[in-house]
Amino acid sequence: MVTRRTLLAGSAAASASATATLAWGSSAAANGHAGIDLVWASMANWLLRVGGVEILMDGYFTRLPESLFRQGPTGPLDLTTHPVTPDVEMVRYVHARLGSYRDLDYVLTGHSHFDHSLDSTVWMDLTRARLIGPRTTAYQAIAWGTPARRCSIVEGGETLRLGSARVQVIRWNHSGNPGALQHDPIELNAVPVPDPETGGLRAGVAEDFPTGGGGRAYLFTVQCGRREVSLLWMNSGSAVDLDVPIVVDGKDHGAPSANLAAALRRARIDRVDLAVMPASVEHLDRVLTIARPRAVIPHHWDGLYQPFLSGMPFRFADPAYQATVAAHDAEMIVPDQFLDAWRLDTRGLRPTPNDAMRDRFDFPDPPAAAVAARTAVSCCGD
Repeated sequence: MVTRRTLLAGSAAASASATATLAWGSSAAANGHAGIDLVWASMANWLLRVGGVEILMDGYFTRLPESLFRQGPTGPLDLTTHPVTPDVEMVRYVHARLGSYRDLDYVLTGHSHFDHSLDSTVWMDLTRARLIGPRTTAYQAIAWGTPARRCSIVEGGETLRLGSARVQVIRWNHSGNPGALQHDPIELNAVPVPDPETGGLRAGVAEDFPTGGGGRAYLFTVQCGRREVSLLWMNSGSAVDLDVPIVVDGKDHGAPSANLAAALRRARIDRVDLAVMPASVEHLDRVLTIARPRAVIPHHWDGLYQPFLSGMPFRFADPAYQATVAAHDAEMIVPDQFLDAWRLDTRGLRPTPNDAMRDRFDFPDPPAAAVAARTAVSCCGD
């Protein structure tokens, strides 16, 4: 339905592995272990469970080849050589192995680039889920046969009730600089027309997959006894124009920084417990100043093209990112492998076993080497 603290797990100067436990509050406050379950599934893909409600964030498991893209007027992801369709068999393979997360209730997308929304329509076909996201994401899914009645377009400023979670929708921007089509807040104005021969759409950011009017961040709050727990999720952002209003088709959607502050006020909190953030230091610093998270998990640093079934390509390591998190008295949690899982409740953030799900994918051993993600990959969402 749409309606209008102290860290006890080591020094904040060092990052913690996915197996570290961060504690605040008390076990008594957990009130029957109510909270948020999280599973990282590569890139900006997350599985969330709040009570009995299952949510997929983004959900891109197709891997379009780098050779598909060609230089356009503002960047290497502007244009493509031919139309594409989702890798339906790959998404089916993933869905069949999600165990208790197979019966999704919602799919939320942060923005409408191919590496976030290309597979949305497949998840609609495989589950009973409702799609929530930008107008462009809805139009892409509708073009591929998703009924419009199963799509909810959000502009920013809404409060969603998803099971026991209240979700503040925050109008946001995309990484990059103004003038770059990868960054600019462009929405599709009509449902795109699939190629008559292949049924495909054009995946370039200057074609059928623009940002979707910038982006959407989501702030989840869940009541757990006398206290709420909170999760801030965003999959891109740029510090360059964080204080500049996002204007689409003549409508002012507010500046991202002001929108985040307003969302915190609507949620009646002055800080968040966990922020899931893209790998951009300047953007990170601004967001952490406003949201003041207790813990941060970086995501969308693992590249665009490596197959999901190959497992995590390298470990995240960015000294500047880590130092920025520490400067804000937060703890950084670094994933060890795809499908790492955590539980967020009033006792803190702690890892939870997820071997049963991960064993179904037979990933290679986790990489031992750490690579500075910002210099190692060129990432659409960083």
